Amino acid sequence: MQEFNKNLKKRRLELGLTLKNVADIVGVTESTVRKWEVGIIANMKKNKLEKLANALQTTIPYILGLEDNEDKKTSKIINKYIELENLVKSEKEKEDILEEILKNMELIKIKIKNRNEE
Repeated sequence: MQEFNKNLKKRRLELGLTLKNVADIVGVTESTVRKWEVGIIANMKKNKLEKLANALQTTIPYILGLEDNEDKKTSKIINKYIELENLVKSEKEKEDILEEILKNMELIKIKIKNRNEE
């Protein structure tokens, strides 16, 4: 859990965000964010963790210390997916969004292959 505390504060400072900035985005108090950073509060609801990852422009695995933050492109894709997922309520809609994203990625791959063959 120490990685969580360290990564949270490190990323917040990298982005030049204050405790209040993060608190406002996530929907908690400044005190709560400070407690996350120093390890007083270790448990967090999934929706707060998702909002925190979005606020810090990173991924949940990075915040939790399960990955480094070197792959910014992957983080951007994941964060955009989370934003879309948060706009819908049903699991079916979430699955449909993911399917559409995957289809579009496949189309992009085909276009790139065709362009490279020219």
